[in-house]
Amino acid sequence: MKRFALVCLFWLSVAAALPADPPEIVTALRGLDPVALSQGKEAAGKADLAIVRGRYRYQFADADNKATFEKEPARYCIQMGGGCGRMGPLSGLGHPDRFFVHDGKIYIFASEACRNTFKKAPEKFLDAQDEPPKGSEAQAKQGQALVQKALAGYGGAAKVDGLTSFQAKIKLHYKANERESIGSKSWNFAFPDKYREEESWGAWRGVQVLTKTGAFRIDAKEEWRLDDAVTPVLAREFFRQPLILLKSRTEPGFVALDFGKAKIADQEVEQLVVHLQGATTTLGLDPETGRILTVAHRGRGTSATSELAKVYSDFRAVDGLILPHAVRTIVDGQPVTHTTTTFESITINEPVDPKLFALPSAVN
Repeated sequence: MKRFALVCLFWLSVAAALPADPPEIVTALRGLDPVALSQGKEAAGKADLAIVRGRYRYQFADADNKATFEKEPARYCIQMGGGCGRMGPLSGLGHPDRFFVHDGKIYIFASEACRNTFKKAPEKFLDAQDEPPKGSEAQAKQGQALVQKALAGYGGAAKVDGLTSFQAKIKLHYKANERESIGSKSWNFAFPDKYREEESWGAWRGVQVLTKTGAFRIDAKEEWRLDDAVTPVLAREFFRQPLILLKSRTEPGFVALDFGKAKIADQEVEQLVVHLQGATTTLGLDPETGRILTVAHRGRGTSATSELAKVYSDFRAVDGLILPHAVRTIVDGQPVTHTTTTFESITINEPVDPKLFALPSAVN
């Protein structure tokens, strides 16, 4: 979610408040054969040997390469669902003709600077699911105890388990080079399996939605279903939210381990390492109250993979739930001072319009 603020600033200069349309299908990679490209060769594709996958039309030099693509399309198509290889699959799109092949896979980029940065160290920009953490039986037992402590910090397991919806309006303040921008974000969660985040900066608007049947995104001009390779990336973003994690603690694959005490962002905390949906996240609990003071994980910072942390404060009661209303961000141990996040309102257990989670009919 943090990357939305950075990415939207990138698009502010070009965005316009226009109705969203399905994405236009474009011929990718200058019409070159993607199978040949993955093998380090450039071969012109033929228009009569083409496959449409997602928003891209791929052309092939011969029938054999087309058949090879059809057997393993995820291997030979543009990676990250067309997201810029440097900024990530949940960022702005890359240009379909500005490509680079790494380890036999094709990535595209929003700018030449993005491509050049990626080429220097591709491994820093590749998104992958986290491995489940490993620990002893004692760590697992104490981890479950910390889960209960965290639930108590929210106001009790009954309050968390009783959640049917969570809606929040958030104010974003960005300041850099003497320039200030004010943005807004909204969360609409309808438990157990519908999550929507919407963000706006000026004329720019971005929406991303995850449901059990898939995911989609909307920006100022287009709306589209997320590629199967990108949907898990979005899921990991949502399943790092501590309230969603604790509400989902009975799901298969949920892991919770006690990793001892530590000092994170000047906060003395008990570390609860939690894994779900391919995301491993360290929750830092207040030893006395059980409130979650910090959330840390490895992921994209401004673009490259970094050690990220959120620091929560200004806890208030909302219908019996104790929730933070202010968030600070730390990237690789350095506070991010140019961006602040504050919750203007939080509503729980109110009806949420089901249309918010419906895949736009134009891209069904």
